[in-house]
Amino acid sequence: MGLPAISSDMTSADLAILANTAVENPQEQLATLRINYEKQDKKKNKLPRGIWALPNKDTTVYGTDITTRVMIASNQVREYSAKEGEYINETIFYNSAFDLKAEDIQGGYRCGKVTFAKREELPDSEQLAQHPKKYYRVLFGLATLKGKDLNGNKAVAENIPFIMRLRGNSLKPINEYLDSFKDTGGNVFDYITKWNIAEGEGGNVDYWITTPERGEESPMLSSSTIVDTFKGLLSWKEDFNEGVMAKWRKKNGLRVSKAADEAVEVAAVVIEPPFDDSLDDLIA
Repeated sequence: MGLPAISSDMTSADLAILANTAVENPQEQLATLRINYEKQDKKKNKLPRGIWALPNKDTTVYGTDITTRVMIASNQVREYSAKEGEYINETIFYNSAFDLKAEDIQGGYRCGKVTFAKREELPDSEQLAQHPKKYYRVLFGLATLKGKDLNGNKAVAENIPFIMRLRGNSLKPINEYLDSFKDTGGNVFDYITKWNIAEGEGGNVDYWITTPERGEESPMLSSSTIVDTFKGLLSWKEDFNEGVMAKWRKKNGLRVSKAADEAVEVAAVVIEPPFDDSLDDLIA
């Protein structure tokens, strides 16, 4: 997949900027691009299900007409508490899906999630405790979604920096898509990525599967604005990780770094309902 891609005429200073640019006032929250599963909002307004939802300023756009530029691909494990109604643990964003030492905010690794093979060896009670610990393929990039707002009016969320978390049945399509760039050359962020949504079959819950496809070529380095967005997303990811690491060090009685004790928070949005857990567990 080659993230990040570097052109032959870039200098070492350019590389340092792309990898380590600091943001004086880091964005506290990225828009979460997701498939909407909610039937209604907090005000009891009916919501369309099985289509994209993307926050845009003070509203949310719902629709299927979407294009993205995937800039960064990463991995994360999170643990959701149904009792508390929030995520109670999450790891850093890490590069290899097979990394078993991804630090989390509770001072452990991978939120205590074990591999599928090890889970099969656990007693039933411990296997049950593994269920809320989910592996995600995480994407960062820019998205444009055309659709409607909550009131049914036409709306567009254009060039919105986003974070998207995929798991379950959506893992295989995204991994195959990212791997295709290794086979054919090029970089994912030099292409527009389009998305298809299919309703899943079987089971006792509704779910939808997202499948990406390669669109037209659009070199990232041809736009300074897009490059600046890439730098900002890299910096946001690094700041988030440093926040997690500060909590991890504190939990383990180690000296907390200069980073703030509190990690940058991301909206607690469940991308998919709990189904077919073996698929994401097989990843790591």
